[in-house]
Amino acid sequence: MSNEGFFRKAWTKYNAIPLRKRILYTTIFVVWHVILLVIAIFSNRFQKNLQPLASRMDHMPESWLILSALIAFVSIPPLFGHELLAIIAGYVYGAEMGFLILTVSSVIGESMVYFAFRYWLRGRLDAFRRKHQKNYGVFVAVVDDGGILMLWLIRMSIIPPHFSTPLFSSLNNITWWKWMLANICASPVKFFPPIFIGTLLRNKENNSIFGDLAFGISSVVTIGVLWHIRQSFIKKKKELKDRLAAQELSLSQVRANNAELEFVARDENDREKSDEYYAASTGLVRSLTLAPSYSHAMGSAAGEPVPVVRESARQCVIEVMTGTHSTIEMTTGMKDKEQQSMA
Repeated sequence: MSNEGFFRKAWTKYNAIPLRKRILYTTIFVVWHVILLVIAIFSNRFQKNLQPLASRMDHMPESWLILSALIAFVSIPPLFGHELLAIIAGYVYGAEMGFLILTVSSVIGESMVYFAFRYWLRGRLDAFRRKHQKNYGVFVAVVDDGGILMLWLIRMSIIPPHFSTPLFSSLNNITWWKWMLANICASPVKFFPPIFIGTLLRNKENNSIFGDLAFGISSVVTIGVLWHIRQSFIKKKKELKDRLAAQELSLSQVRANNAELEFVARDENDREKSDEYYAASTGLVRSLTLAPSYSHAMGSAAGEPVPVVRESARQCVIEVMTGTHSTIEMTTGMKDKEQQSMA
């Protein structure tokens, strides 16, 4: 393929992206390069302003602890400033020590967010799911399919931790150990660029081709990972769209058979819930069990279409995957001849 054909194909794909997303991607691309350009042009001024701060921190034995606490603190959403503190860490402490401080502090701060959303902030987690209800179920399916590899790739990408950490904390199969392992393994790619910028601002004369090469590789890997995640997201979204259409058909057939639908919430925040709410917030039906006539599970895979309920079934339970520790059951009581005669 010629270069002209390659660029024409790439431009066609770019134009196929919705306008809103094109504006977002273009803005991120432009802002990132503007930041790099500003740093390159005004590096001497940055160095002049940061030098007094670095000198004071060098004479403070506990300065690393203060910086670590600040990095952990800004890891809590909706606070920001993580990248700036990472640059300061690289400027003051160099590549090795700065990277260690940044990695450990970030893991501690995001671990607090992980545990807070998983165990204490259930209401905020529900609000988070409602806010991102359009894409939440798709991300859940992508992570389920990809496992720890996808978890690692997402942590390595430019997807903000303020979004990904609450997402991972809501998934039962993502334990803290898995999350931490993926986080640590992604740290070299995730945290090297700001650390490198900080060290470059302080010691431009000591910069080597290896540092520039590592920075370039880190940037390329980040872009490639984001592209892979996006392709997986688009593919899974199409699959779930087809499956959800089948689920809606099956549930409508259940209602057509005069089934009585009732939600039973088994969690600490028991309140009024409706099938419309959970269909909107998750849209994924995990399993269907028939009882007492049938005891075997049907359609147990996540997102599997719900089978049509047979008229001989007394009761069926549809377990809706909510991404939390609670289990939401939709109980369907079938009105058969025996029930009507007993009434």
